[in-house]
Amino acid sequence: YTSDALNPEWLYIGTVPAGGGGARELKVQYILPEGELQAVRINFRYKGSVSVCSGGNYDEADELAFTVVTKTPTRSTSSHSSAPSLYPSNTPTLRPSLKPSTLPSNLPSNAPSEFPSLSSSAKPSQTPSVTPSLQSSSSPSIFTSPSLSPSQSPSAPPTTTPSTNPSYLPTFTSFFTPSISPSSQSSLLPSWAPSIIETMVNGGPQTAIFDNNIGAPRCFDVGVECNPGTLMEGRASLGPELSSPNTIDGCRDGTVGKYLRDESIERVVVRAGDVESTEEMNLTEGMRATITATVHAWSSGQDDRADFFYASNAANPTWEFLGTLIPPSGGLQELKMAYTLPPGSLQAVRVGFRYKGSLNACSPGNYNDRDDLVFSVASGTSAPTSAPTPSNHDAIYDSGLGIPICAQFGNSCDSLSLLNSRGESIGISEENAPNTLDSCKDGASGTYHSDESIDRIVVKSGEIDGTGSDAALTSHRRATIIASVFAFGTGTNDYADFYYTNNLENPSWTYIDTVSPAGGGVQELKVSYDLPQGKRQAVRVNFRYRGSISPCSGGNYDDHDDLAFTVSPGI
Repeated sequence: YTSDALNPEWLYIGTVPAGGGGARELKVQYILPEGELQAVRINFRYKGSVSVCSGGNYDEADELAFTVVTKTPTRSTSSHSSAPSLYPSNTPTLRPSLKPSTLPSNLPSNAPSEFPSLSSSAKPSQTPSVTPSLQSSSSPSIFTSPSLSPSQSPSAPPTTTPSTNPSYLPTFTSFFTPSISPSSQSSLLPSWAPSIIETMVNGGPQTAIFDNNIGAPRCFDVGVECNPGTLMEGRASLGPELSSPNTIDGCRDGTVGKYLRDESIERVVVRAGDVESTEEMNLTEGMRATITATVHAWSSGQDDRADFFYASNAANPTWEFLGTLIPPSGGLQELKMAYTLPPGSLQAVRVGFRYKGSLNACSPGNYNDRDDLVFSVASGTSAPTSAPTPSNHDAIYDSGLGIPICAQFGNSCDSLSLLNSRGESIGISEENAPNTLDSCKDGASGTYHSDESIDRIVVKSGEIDGTGSDAALTSHRRATIIASVFAFGTGTNDYADFYYTNNLENPSWTYIDTVSPAGGGVQELKVSYDLPQGKRQAVRVNFRYRGSISPCSGGNYDDHDDLAFTVSPGI
């Protein structure tokens, strides 16, 4: 903007990415200076750097002059939350941007001194070197599209990232909403301007930019939300994904398949509050936050899994597992998981989206995609160290483990119908048989609900009588296993052997007890035991016709089923 349209001296306000292709509305707020005839300029550029007149082949600069009434400045009473916004909806862009936004490598003369300066009145003598002479051939164009050099390729990561937080940017009511601190007010506002920074800044939604030093999209300022826009769309060369792999530790994505047919993560957003919360508050230590992953699932989505992780220190991440979700169907889906933000001023989340396979922060797979999002967190007064509030969880089948698992902390884990029946030869097939970690096979003789079968397993906290059932499943505390079985005849020749393990990858089964059914038909058999140390544990029920105690008795009528679940480490 300039306060004198007849003798302009342009002052920098801020930079806003388009946020998508096609027609867009971009908005920014600023304080009108003194002056009767003022003007604003918008310099719309392809790549390049911040400039009043960037001069690129595809760049356009336009001005608008207007008359301003002279008035004594007063404090603004409007709040940030009531300002208009162009913040995008959760509907993902179906095609990746052909022109990845880059962080300004040069700033105007009124920017903070630690950044390079650029004359705000002189026109650049040549087109910025980062701007290719013609657009990419992947968008409709009347131009012939030559090959771009690696430095110009849209899939190449931006090469300029600030070494400090971009506090020079004001708050925008738009897709791009970085904020400034009150201490920066004097460098951005004239001395006569009212002190309204407190009303302009309340966090607001933040848009991530790619941080070369970290290797992932990052929101430098604290806000109610961190959103990477289009930076994650695609998977590796499919799309392509900008700045792939978008992971802090360089975990690589699979490169097989076709974009928006096979698996990909399109966007990961972190927002303050629980899944259904609408409260506007900053991301703060000890408070709840929700991760929303927009993914593209293959086919029906039932073979895909989204694993959620967090790290309290994005600079040196140790990934903590939160849970696993299955897309309800194929195509674009939103998967959400809430958790409590730990202590740490710069945190990160990771979503690993995989085709089958097993749980891992960097699971190998030709169709797998991993993306990280780094964000700033406000200091809390008392960040909790205890486990999240417990709740009941239903298991999902994990094709990597070969058994059902409850991937989130809770006070119970229920297999529901995933274990119903025995094997595949007694009239009704057991889904994903044999449902054992070590592939212990079920007997193939008999008829469903005439002969033996395990139909359901539940693990819950506390004793058999329900004492302690309102607490989370926690190491060194009591838990109860409930096995719903079908017993043959009067049940007098059937036995259920109960086991547990705290190592899912290499299980060593520890015997708990053996229980006989009280009669024939559907019966509930229960045992309680002490949960050992270990975050991911499992139980086995070995239901046999006669025979002897064993974790895998192998009789013709015997059924063996496992159920895995997540355990809180306790205090």
